[in-house]
Amino acid sequence: MEAIIRRRSVRNYNAKALSEEHKTKLLQYIQDENNLTGPFGSKIRIVYKEVSNANKREKLGTYGFIKNAPAYLISVCQNTKESMLDLGFVFEKLVLFLQGNGLNTCWVGGTFHRKKLQLEQKFSSDEFIPVISPVGYSANSQHFVERIVRKGAKSDTRKNFDELFFNSDFNTKIIDPSTRELFEYLRLAPSASNKQPWRVVLSDNKIAHFFIERTPKYGNSLGYDIQLVDMGIALSHYLIVSGNKHVYIENPQIEPLNENSSYVFSVK
Repeated sequence: MEAIIRRRSVRNYNAKALSEEHKTKLLQYIQDENNLTGPFGSKIRIVYKEVSNANKREKLGTYGFIKNAPAYLISVCQNTKESMLDLGFVFEKLVLFLQGNGLNTCWVGGTFHRKKLQLEQKFSSDEFIPVISPVGYSANSQHFVERIVRKGAKSDTRKNFDELFFNSDFNTKIIDPSTRELFEYLRLAPSASNKQPWRVVLSDNKIAHFFIERTPKYGNSLGYDIQLVDMGIALSHYLIVSGNKHVYIENPQIEPLNENSSYVFSVK
């Protein structure tokens, strides 16, 4: 929970290689299948790749410059609805684990140059690389490009609480202070371009029903559903802070918020 509050995207690193302690913890984490399997049953592979010359600027794609990163985390999975949800869940839990251990990251989920990664691992025909993240130690200050990218991505802003979370239906606000505090940790979850597509209706029996409110045509050029990845990120935050474990899909018959919104899953 502390990592959720403290974490921010870091694009400017000091080029220092990961300590042996940090590298060992990271590798142990991504080698544990329990950490790589999401609530919808998909297994996400995470590849750790060190950069031979970290002391240079790497332009990986349109999202912006990553500077001096000593290593990258590379996700590999199938391109299905369940895999995209599980990817967001698994990768964000890894990001928060690293934050809690003093390492910085930055989700890169837009277009980036996959060939520049030069991976030695072989993929099956139905696998691809949807997202990556640099991993390392933040430089003392943001470089100019990072400040521009953070502003463009609205990285330091979030939607108002009452735009995201509701009680019983989409017309009723959540009043209970302890419930609002719990969902505040979900409000802090990162998302592509900070769109925050999740909308949650908490029923009277404390079941959280997650809806997606899509930005029309957003991410169409990527070849995968990046806003479903965001939904998986939101789910990881909710399970971390609520302790609820049972995730299932059963339409709650709640009228969607608008024509761009639809039901995705529930947590009991």
